[in-house]
Amino acid sequence: VYFASKPVLDIEGFGESIVRQLVEQGKIREGSDLYRLQKQDLLRLANFGEKSANRLLLSIEKSYHTTLDRWINALEIPLVGAKTAHDLAQHFASRDAFLAASEEELSAVNGVGAKVAQSIKTFFKESSEFIHAMCAIPFQFQQQEVRNHPAFSQKVFLLTGKLSRFSRSEAQAAILQRGGIVTQMASKKVDVVIAGEDAGQKLSWAQEQGIPVWSEDEFLGQLS
Repeated sequence: VYFASKPVLDIEGFGESIVRQLVEQGKIREGSDLYRLQKQDLLRLANFGEKSANRLLLSIEKSYHTTLDRWINALEIPLVGAKTAHDLAQHFASRDAFLAASEEELSAVNGVGAKVAQSIKTFFKESSEFIHAMCAIPFQFQQQEVRNHPAFSQKVFLLTGKLSRFSRSEAQAAILQRGGIVTQMASKKVDVVIAGEDAGQKLSWAQEQGIPVWSEDEFLGQLS
C-alpha cells in the first residue's frame, strides 16, 4: 500500500485508525483515493457517525486549497522532505514545470543535488499512475507572499499537539508566509517545535534532543 501523508495535504481529523479501516475495506490504496471517498464509505467505519463523516468530508474539501511545496511533499518522494519540497517549489514555481524538469535541472536546484535529483526522476518513472491521479485532482495552489522574518526564515518547524487559536493549516501558513519551513517528521533538521495541548511523544523527543520548544503563546508572540 502506498499512501501519501495526510497532514501535508491539511486533512485534519484523518487519523491512523481511519486510514487502517479504509485500507482494509479496499476504499483507499494511495493518497489520491481520499478524494473519491463518499459519505457512505465513512459511515461504514467503526464509531463513525454522520457528524464525523460530514466533518471529515469538509476537511477533505478544504485541502483542495494547498501550496506547491505541500503537494510535492505529499508525494513522499524518497530523499525529498519538507525543506527540499520547499526549495523545489520556490525554484520551479509551478507543478507542470517541476514535473517536466530534467535530472540536470533538478540537480541544479539549491539543496537538491545529483542523488536527490536521480531519486525524483526514478520516482516519476515508477509512480507515473499515482502522479497522474494526483494531477487529476483539482488542487488550487495558493501563491503566498513570503517575507523573511528573523524568527522563522529558513528554519524548520514541527507542530505537535492541539492549538487553541489556530487550525493546523493556519499555523503552517503563518510559518510559510514568514519564510519558515514546516515538517511532519521528527528529525535532526528540526529547528523549533511548537507544542500545543496533548503534545505527546514529539514534545518529549524535542526536550531530549535539546531542541527549542515554543508554546502557543510564544508562537503568537513571534508572529508580530
